[in-house]
Amino acid sequence: MKYVKGGLRDKRGHLMVWHSCEDCGKWRLEEVYKGEPRYVRCVECAGKLCGSKRRKERTYQEGYVVVKLNLDSPYYSMCHMKRKDFGYILEHRLVMAKHLERCLISDEHIHHINDVRYDNRLENLQLTSRGEHKTLHTGQVYKI
Repeated sequence: MKYVKGGLRDKRGHLMVWHSCEDCGKWRLEEVYKGEPRYVRCVECAGKLCGSKRRKERTYQEGYVVVKLNLDSPYYSMCHMKRKDFGYILEHRLVMAKHLERCLISDEHIHHINDVRYDNRLENLQLTSRGEHKTLHTGQVYKI
């Protein structure tokens, strides 16, 4: 890390800022992505959410958090099957599936009530159909 005009930069040239964990308040250096810290939780707190200490968290460009699941996970069938995303699942879908204690089908959408894509607390998530979800975002009624 080195300090350059405009902030602290890592070896790759990414801007770094001091940021506190949403859960425990621990401060750490975090990479900036689209004007905000890339991860909102420290590694320890992120692992507690998933039940695994070795949980790896990353954010899609659209701002959604994705997590990697083990092959033996009961929710593995919900994972993305694209080559580069093999074994990854959107965290908000995993949180809702664990709450319902079943896998979600592809037509079930999860709506973030406060429109913050990385806020995956259960009280911020709402299970909807595709049409209901589009109506929530646009106000227009869709027939599907």
